Amino acid sequence: MHLDEYLRAKPHGAAKDLCEAAGMTGAAVSRLRRDKFWPSRETWQRISAATNGRVTPNDHLNGPESANGESKDAGSDQQR
Repeated sequence: MHLDEYLRAKPHGAAKDLCEAAGMTGAAVSRLRRDKFWPSRETWQRISAATNGRVTPNDHLNGPESANGESKDAGSDQQR
């Protein structure tokens, strides 16, 4: 699950809780939600632990679509 999707499903304040649990700043979490930041392996491990394994690095390889099993190019193979 993409981090943005995970945090949107959680109550207000979940991002702050994640910051504390993963040892990240609010700015780093915000950038990661927008795929503008790639944390270290150790930080990914803390994110995964803090989200009970629901958010992993693989979920962020191709943006939010990859977490849903969709491709960014899903519509590109339409017949012309």
